[in-house]
Order: sequence, then structure tokens, then C-alpha cells
Amino acid sequence: MKHYTPADMIQMYKYQEVNGDTTVFVGEKASADRRYSYFIGMENPNLSRYVIFYDNQVILHSEMLRDPDYHFTLDEIREYAAIIEKKSVYIKEVIEDLNLTTRLRNKELSLQRKTVNMVTLLRSIVIDILNDPKYANCHIEFAFSEEYIPVEADEILMWRAINNLIYNALVHNDDGVKITVSVEKKERVRITIADDGKGFKKEELNRIFDRYYRGTNTGDAHKGSGLGMAIAHDIIKAHQGEIVINSEEGRGTVVKITL
Repeated sequence: MKHYTPADMIQMYKYQEVNGDTTVFVGEKASADRRYSYFIGMENPNLSRYVIFYDNQVILHSEMLRDPDYHFTLDEIREYAAIIEKKSVYIKEVIEDLNLTTRLRNKELSLQRKTVNMVTLLRSIVIDILNDPKYANCHIEFAFSEEYIPVEADEILMWRAINNLIYNALVHNDDGVKITVSVEKKERVRITIADDGKGFKKEELNRIFDRYYRGTNTGDAHKGSGLGMAIAHDIIKAHQGEIVINSEEGRGTVVKITL
């Protein structure tokens, strides 16, 4: 029976870059588990590699903890348990995101509409983000034309869409980026999310709502599924709304939503 220590783990993990972006595992477990390939691989091979990579890590660390011939220290158990939890959460989120955007695009999801005050909703999203220690020092301003701006919407899905758009502005830019979130009501309700960050190249802008697309500005620490912007777009469309993005490299980005 082979024994694994944290030092062994470092030596075992070998990586290979795929398309300059995706990292896959090429160690002992590389071909161990392909059960997600059919479900996710049909949509995007790179995302499938991500999921298989994380799934392999979960399996490997689980097998290590079950090894009766090795007595783990409490610190090792906690370390491996944390790895299993982190990778399992990632796999769960990827599958849930894929399921959501597929149901939205196929019109298989019934919206739970009710009257939502967009001022209250947007304010709570901004506060939640600023309460996240990672973004506590970010500069996010919130402006509104009046205190009560009602929209008939699925509150949970609309929260998800706006939250994704603001987070996209954060992860695509440097820490000093200034983001302004505003809402106003004229003939229709308009929500604007503007930043003074890096902006997008034209070719990136044309693909920004594509599933699994991650622009070149995405921070290295952010290894998302690439579904966030697609989900935001699909939620707005499901509400018979419009979403438009204007951006120029080096001059920031403006997202306009009309409901």
C-alpha cells in the first residue's frame, strides 16, 4: 500500500496547460473518473477537464484518508478535509450553473415573479459584496432616482444576475477599480453597472455572453466556471429585458439593463 504525505502530494501533481488557460491533472488518477464527461464535455471540453481534475483530487484525498496503514495527524486530516470540501463545492457549483443556464435557454424554468423594489435589491447586493473581506476595500457607489422602483421579477434570479455582473467588474479589474451601480425609472426601469477599469477588446466583447468564456483580464485567483455572464444574460432575457455592454480597452465598461 502506497502512503501519501503532504510532500508526496506536491511531487504527484503534475500539470499541463491547455489552450493557455485550462489546467488538467496528468498524474496517477488522470483516467480514473470520467463520469462528468458526457454531461459537461458535450458543452465544453475545457470545463470538463476542470471538473475531472477537481474530481480526481477529491477521490485521491479520500483514498488517502481511508488508508488503514497510515496514521494521519490532526493537521493532515484537517488539510485534506479542506481540500475535499473546496473541490466538491466547485464541482457542485459548476453543475448547478450549467443546469440553470440550460433550463433558462430552453425556457424550462418558471419564474417566481413578484413585485420587487429594485432600489432595495441593488442596495443589498452592494452591501453583501462590500461585506466580503476580499472586496471590503473596493470602491462601489450606488445611485437611484427615487426610493421605490418596482419591477415584477423573480427576486432570487434577478439578485443572481446583478450580483454576477458586479462580480465580473471586480474580477476583471485591479483592486482600485471604481464601480457605479445605478437604477432609474422612466418609461422602463434601467439599471447601469459602470466601471473605470481595463475594459475589453472588441473580440472579447463579442463573446462576453458566451458560455464558458473567460476573458484575458480575469484574475488568476478567479477560477470560475465561465458561466456567470451567460447566466446573467439569460436571466435578464427570461424577464423580457434587454442587456447591452459597451466597453473599450483601457477605458472601462458600462452594462445597461432595461426591464
